[in-house]
Amino acid sequence: MLSSIFSFEYFRRYAALPRAERRWHAQIAAVLIAVAAVCSQVPRFLYPLSGCTGPTIGSAAVASLSDRTEVLFLGSSHVLFGIRPQQYSVPSTSLAATWLDYSCMRRVVEKNLSRAPNLKVAVIEYDELPLVADLVSALLSTKDFRPLTELSLTPLEFPAAGLGQKLETMWTAFAYPVTSMPRVTPMAWAKRNDGCSPLYQPRLGFAPGYYFTEAVTPPTFNARIVFEVLTRASLKEDVVQRNLRNLGETISELRRRGVTVVLLRLPHVRAYDLERPAAVTARWRQLQEWTRADPSLIVLDWGARPEFKAADFCDMHHLNVFGANKLALLLDGQLRVLCGSRR
Repeated sequence: MLSSIFSFEYFRRYAALPRAERRWHAQIAAVLIAVAAVCSQVPRFLYPLSGCTGPTIGSAAVASLSDRTEVLFLGSSHVLFGIRPQQYSVPSTSLAATWLDYSCMRRVVEKNLSRAPNLKVAVIEYDELPLVADLVSALLSTKDFRPLTELSLTPLEFPAAGLGQKLETMWTAFAYPVTSMPRVTPMAWAKRNDGCSPLYQPRLGFAPGYYFTEAVTPPTFNARIVFEVLTRASLKEDVVQRNLRNLGETISELRRRGVTVVLLRLPHVRAYDLERPAAVTARWRQLQEWTRADPSLIVLDWGARPEFKAADFCDMHHLNVFGANKLALLLDGQLRVLCGSRR
C-alpha cells in the first residue's frame, strides 16, 4: 500500500519514541514559540502605536481632561470636525473619532469620566451615524484599533459582540506589531514618522480633540459612497438595538453623576436630507422617536440651522473651521447657562 501524508502511521511511530525524547522535543518547540512571540512584539517597544511622534488629537484630548473640565463632547467625525473646544468660554473637551458609535461612546465615557470629576454637561452627538455604526467590526476589518486606543481604551475594553469577536479583537491586537507597524530595520527606523496619518496629527492647527480644516465642499463631491455605507449599516437591526441600549445606559450613568445630558445634531448641508437614502432616514426617524420617550432630555436638532452656508462645510455633513467657529458662537451661551446650574 502506498504511503500517504494523511496516514496515522507517522503519529504512531512518534508516540513510540521514548517519553524523555518527546518531552525534549516539546521543550524545544515551546522555546521557539516563546522566542517568536517575544520577537513579534519588539516593534511595539520601539515605535509609538499611534504611528506618530508626540500626542495625537485623541490622546491630547484625553490628557486635557481635568478637574477644570465642565463640558464634554462625544461623537463621531461630525464632532471631530465640528466641535472646536478651544472656542468655548467654558472649559471643554471633545472625545471623538471617525465612525464612533453609541456602544463605543459608552466605553469611552466609563473609562474617562473619572478624569473630569467636576463635569457639568455632556453633549452627545444626535445623528443616525452613531446609531447604525459598528466601529469594532470596522476596526477589525482594517486591523487598526487607533480610533479607540487613542481615546485610552484597551482592546479588552472594546464593546465586542460576543466571545468570537472578543477573541478576534485580542488576536488582532497581539498581531498588530507584525501586521501594521514598521519593521525593525535601519530604513524603517529612519522613516518611522511616515505612518503618522494627518487624521491623528494634522499638519495645520493641531488641537486636542479637534481636526482643523479650511477646506470647502468641492463642486465634484459625491455623497454616494457615504450613503451606500450608511445604508448597509442601517440594515443591521442587532447593531442598532445595541447602540440604542448603550446610548440609554450612557445617559443614565451621566445623570446619576449629576451631569446634564444634551443631544446635539450638528449642521448638515441642506442637500444631505434630500439625498439621504430611505433606509438611513428611517433610522434617523427611529432615533427621533426614541428621544421623545424621555421628555426631560435636552435635544438640539440643529441639522438644518439656516445660519450655516455651503462655505461652512468641507463636505455635505462635516463642518470646516469656519462652520465650527460659527457653531461655537451659537452654542456657547446655552452651555454657559447649563453649567451655571445642575439639573
